[in-house]
Amino acid sequence: MNQSAHAEIAPASTLLSRIEQKRHAVARASALRAKLDGLKNKQGTLSRTFRESKNALKGQELTLENGGARYPDTEKKVAMLRDDVRRLEADATLVAAEIEATASELKALEEVVIPGCMCAATIEDAMPHQNRLEALRADAARIESAISKQREAIRDAESAIVPAPDRSALRAKVLAEVAMGETGEQTLIDLDALIASEQQAHAASLGKVNPTIEQARQTIAGLDGRLVNIQADLTRAASFTPEVIERLLLSEIYLACNAFVSQMLAGQEQFRGIGALENLLNRYAIHGAAAVGGRYVVIDRNIVLPLPKDAEFDRLRMRGHPESLFRSMGDVAFDVTDFERAAIERLRGAGCTLLD
Repeated sequence: MNQSAHAEIAPASTLLSRIEQKRHAVARASALRAKLDGLKNKQGTLSRTFRESKNALKGQELTLENGGARYPDTEKKVAMLRDDVRRLEADATLVAAEIEATASELKALEEVVIPGCMCAATIEDAMPHQNRLEALRADAARIESAISKQREAIRDAESAIVPAPDRSALRAKVLAEVAMGETGEQTLIDLDALIASEQQAHAASLGKVNPTIEQARQTIAGLDGRLVNIQADLTRAASFTPEVIERLLLSEIYLACNAFVSQMLAGQEQFRGIGALENLLNRYAIHGAAAVGGRYVVIDRNIVLPLPKDAEFDRLRMRGHPESLFRSMGDVAFDVTDFERAAIERLRGAGCTLLD
């Protein structure tokens, strides 16, 4: 890939922007793969059509050479086929260039951008995401509380409305009684006065609280709109959480593996010392390995870790078993010469020269 393609790639600076960049890069890579498949299909079609046109051109040229004058359309066909061949060659060149550019961009995404977005994250890296989630949840809770207060204000206002009972059935009954002479007109007059009084009181109380109710409803509408936006932001922010956790745990795995590897490397050095003493035992003692029961001092065991795919750990992986770290005996038993010398020097330092 050319240098300019690399130069255009700018690594994201924060954890969330790296995740966002990865999402865009993955989507772009998927689109590029689909585009590349289409271009290769187009290239194959052009190649087949080019071969067919080329063969047809050769046939017409041969006809022209062998007395084409007898075939008036031959020269015209040759000219048309030559134009087709030139056009197909030009199209094939353009498609090949587009394939190269698309493949180059895809390679940059797959080998540079996406892996660059997959780095681990510390707790400090993850805290801005957590803080944003908490802030959005707090905002949503405040808005919901404000909506509840407005609804309570509506309920309080509605409770102050003087009721106006429906007395239409009673009035119909009184009208019937008046018509039948069972009661006087005054009964109807008194009932109408009561109805008018109740309706007047109802209208007055309604007029008093209506502005409060209407304002509360408008306030709720505004708060609902704000809540919808906050919840959308919260949903989008929460969608990053699994990837943030993934990167945070990757960081923890790196730290734990580094600590463990450091300890195991130190243990490996000690084990090489044991292997050296065992070699000396086999070399100089009468009974050799039988002195320790005919077995290795330390039984061979594999140490398996969920190691990250990282160059720092690749050098420690077992050949043929990349999921394992190093083998306690197999990787070290044949490289203990320096430890043998050290053991002999210790004995010599203590005054024992039997191994000289």
